[in-house]
Amino acid sequence: MILGLNVLAVILLLTLDFEAGWDFATYSYPEFWTPVGFVRNLFFNGWHPVVPWLGFLLLGVLLSRLPLDRPTVQGMLIAAGLTAIALAETAAAALRAAFGHLDPELAEVLTTGAVPATPLYTLAGSGFAACLIGACLWLADRPVMAPVLRLVTPAGRQALTLYLAHILVGMVTLDMLGLLGGQSIGTALSAAGLFCMASLVYALAWSRRFKRGPVEGLMRRLAG
Repeated sequence: MILGLNVLAVILLLTLDFEAGWDFATYSYPEFWTPVGFVRNLFFNGWHPVVPWLGFLLLGVLLSRLPLDRPTVQGMLIAAGLTAIALAETAAAALRAAFGHLDPELAEVLTTGAVPATPLYTLAGSGFAACLIGACLWLADRPVMAPVLRLVTPAGRQALTLYLAHILVGMVTLDMLGLLGGQSIGTALSAAGLFCMASLVYALAWSRRFKRGPVEGLMRRLAG
């Protein structure tokens, strides 16, 4: 299924105009609120289109079925992730060297970049995710990490709430301050660090009164 989504993504890239609807000078999508533009953005050429991003969701479901508490599985995730990253980056470099000179636009596709999301990107992203998950699980079992886990666990239990908040609160605030586009690396890191600190404080305070985050609680009520 995951491979099929990536094959479908390549077919769409070859047959449709990936730049349709985009203004790459400003990285805006003027046609987003039109019926055709919304569907195109959602399924094909948005920042996180259904094809092939659904593959990451399916990979997460597969990983959740593994006995993740076992050190051998954690080590396997780290090793497999590093291997996938190395394969993706090596293949991208080799393909650019072999075919990139034929067309400058072709060279832009033969990468592990997220736009457009090609199979090499999916392989590299999946590898990085698996490696990071394995490393975090391995570290979580170390006694020295217990104080850190007590600090970050409430935020981890409210991941959906905080994800939406970083868009609706964090990015909207930066946009109102004129800091969303073209900011320096220092400004971006400072904003990210400030949001992370605020998220930890909020999550700790919320968890003392409620079992779930606001969005997680709503999802629980809707899903049953």
